[in-house]
Amino acid sequence: MKLSFTHISALLLIYTLLIACEDDVTPPFGTFEGELIAEFTEAENGEAVGDTDIFVEYLYQGFEDTLSIGTHTTEADGTLRLEFIELMEATINWIRFSTTINDEERIAEKEILLELRTEEPFEVVEIEIEI
Repeated sequence: MKLSFTHISALLLIYTLLIACEDDVTPPFGTFEGELIAEFTEAENGEAVGDTDIFVEYLYQGFEDTLSIGTHTTEADGTLRLEFIELMEATINWIRFSTTINDEERIAEKEILLELRTEEPFEVVEIEIEI
């Protein structure tokens, strides 16, 4: 069974509340935010992968099931900005991108460390991806 993004969010929120009750600590409330900026280039020639649809999946630290945030289009210079907003404290530690270029499916995976925070400045992670 594959859990949806909503299910994972609800489970993490319940877990946070349960842990807070055990430790007699008030859990943080609000939204937890972070941003990932990925710069895409073609592995074969180093050119920017602009105006291209990229399918994105990611993984929270401590979980086994990936979550999908769907397809996003890169800017003309190959840049893709992804904002993550959650209702619970979380760290994203792995991300996968897939696309089709010249009728060839391409996939790139990367380990990252993006801690979602409740207060500004929100964390921004910049990565370069050859696909």
